[in-house]
Amino acid sequence: MLSIKKIITTSVLAASFTLNAFAIEGYFTQDAQIHKFNLTVYGDHFKDKLLEEVKNFDGHTYGAILNVPINKYNQIQVNYPFRTEGHANSSKAEVYNQRIKVHGAGGVFQFATVRLDHKFTSQENKDYSIIGFGEIGQRPNYLNNDLHDRINHRGRIIAGGVRAEKNFDNGIHALGNFTLDYYNDTDDLIYSDKVNFFMGDLDILLAHNNLNLLSILHPYVEFRAFADFDKYNTFYAEAGLLLISLILTYLLDILRA
Repeated sequence: MLSIKKIITTSVLAASFTLNAFAIEGYFTQDAQIHKFNLTVYGDHFKDKLLEEVKNFDGHTYGAILNVPINKYNQIQVNYPFRTEGHANSSKAEVYNQRIKVHGAGGVFQFATVRLDHKFTSQENKDYSIIGFGEIGQRPNYLNNDLHDRINHRGRIIAGGVRAEKNFDNGIHALGNFTLDYYNDTDDLIYSDKVNFFMGDLDILLAHNNLNLLSILHPYVEFRAFADFDKYNTFYAEAGLLLISLILTYLLDILRA
């Protein structure tokens, strides 16, 4: 089974701010269910991201998540960010504010990870679901740029959190995700020269099940906070259309028929 899910299909409103820089990010949000074996391709889009050696980083990261169910209450997810591309201004003194291209076979804050999900609610419960998870990983590869300088060329991550979702009687479908990430022995990630730090990630998405376009695009609003509890604090809200149908699954079924 192959599926594509992307949070930002059409964005009509986006606003964000940080203590250091303006930032807008598109974010891939997962649900809180145990799934069959499947592969999900995703895209995260961002604007004005602030790192140690670059600022005003506008770009996107593409990746894939392989989901392997163990039983009704547990699954393993392997996440691999395979491509990041964008443009940023250099923060280095000798080439300060020079616009450069950043690209590479990896992510920015997204590392290659292995995650274990455990569902706390019963399979028969259709109203809400809660999943707890833990994951470990490391950076898959460095990011290169026009100055022939490597960004994010080392680092590990240990993370844990909770995902939850609930269906309301009025047709609203709510998704929530809280993650606490510990980055260890990193390079060029955060605004300072810190190599070990925590990042908290809170994401809430509300979609409407009864309003749709062609039964696959549903309107949504999303709120997100991504912070290191010090100087890197990003908040944003946006509205758009959420693609929730497994389009390629349908195509594969047609081809098999």
